[in-house]
Amino acid sequence: MLKIFMVLDLNSSLHRALWACFLLSFYLFARKSNMVPPSSVLFDLTKHLARGDIFRSSTGLVILIKWSKTIQCGERHLLVPLLQVASNPLCPRRAFDFMADRFPAPRCSPAFVYTDVQGFTVTLTHGVLVSSLKDLLRRVGVDPLGYTGHSFRRGGASFAFQAGVSGELIQLHGDWKSDAYLKYLSVPMQHRLQVTHRMRTLILSASGVGPADQSLR
Repeated sequence: MLKIFMVLDLNSSLHRALWACFLLSFYLFARKSNMVPPSSVLFDLTKHLARGDIFRSSTGLVILIKWSKTIQCGERHLLVPLLQVASNPLCPRRAFDFMADRFPAPRCSPAFVYTDVQGFTVTLTHGVLVSSLKDLLRRVGVDPLGYTGHSFRRGGASFAFQAGVSGELIQLHGDWKSDAYLKYLSVPMQHRLQVTHRMRTLILSASGVGPADQSLR
């Protein structure tokens, strides 16, 4: 993410919208269908994230999720808090403020909008989001093959897991209704080694017939 930030043109309203969308998607473990519509005419205020669904707080942002794969009929809403990361380019509050303060929009507007070369307001769509992501990845020397709008959900969940967040909290934060979230976790080898490392530690600390021996009986 930091590599992408380094090649952004933050004088571009498109890049400001992209960066805000990238970071919020990452921290929310968001589904692409929540963040941006497939086209400007298909924006649905009851489903897609609107500017009025993003609230500033004393600690960062609070995001209102009205619809998702697990909320089909508006039977419930999610309020997801995001903490600011002070003086860091990966701060979601900073990215949102930079976009929203320079490009105000009505509360009923799509959350992420920008101006085109003719000065018209344009909605950030899924197609533009993904194509821009792939272009930025190429510019930082990363093969974009396999990256989609869903990559932020997978990447955010995996990063949280590596940071020590429990599976239960990851499931709650990303609004997974089952253990399906497990398929999103990319677990580094050093984390996988913790399993047998801790088993070995217990074996070595035991004397005589240790717990490992007893478990095989």
